[in-house]
Amino acid sequence: MASDHNFEELESPAKTAEELHISVATLRKYSLIVEKVTGNKDYYERTKQKSRLYSAKDIEDLKAFRALSKNADLTLQEAARQIFAVSDKKTEEVKKAAKMFPTIDGKEMIPVGCTQFNNIGCDSFDNYLLDFLAVPYTDKNGKAIDRLKNKSYVKWLKAY
Repeated sequence: MASDHNFEELESPAKTAEELHISVATLRKYSLIVEKVTGNKDYYERTKQKSRLYSAKDIEDLKAFRALSKNADLTLQEAARQIFAVSDKKTEEVKKAAKMFPTIDGKEMIPVGCTQFNNIGCDSFDNYLLDFLAVPYTDKNGKAIDRLKNKSYVKWLKAY
């Protein structure tokens, strides 16, 4: 994500596309989807000429995104939502939530941006929970899986 890389080496679109075994045009398409899903047009670092630059984490995330969209029968947008969970990218929504729900049961709420807050709160914590519980993106053979159907995850949800 933009300005989180400090001294980290960043790759050009051509080198990133080569590493992902896709065309630069496909990388551009994937990047646009990520930016749309996260709501952050500056998700990736950029050169002065506005070309995107990719960190090692960006590349790993794009690999997982590509694998999930190919192997788990998900659309690109659905795969992006699973891989690129929105966190600090929705600052305005977080501020809005803090105003709407300053306390719950007398305790200060710490809002985290997921989906839009409404009068009853926010849903869609699935990606945060999946990551917190370390639900893998791939099976033992490296094939992408639908994390929402992971047996351990479903069992945990039923327990709580």
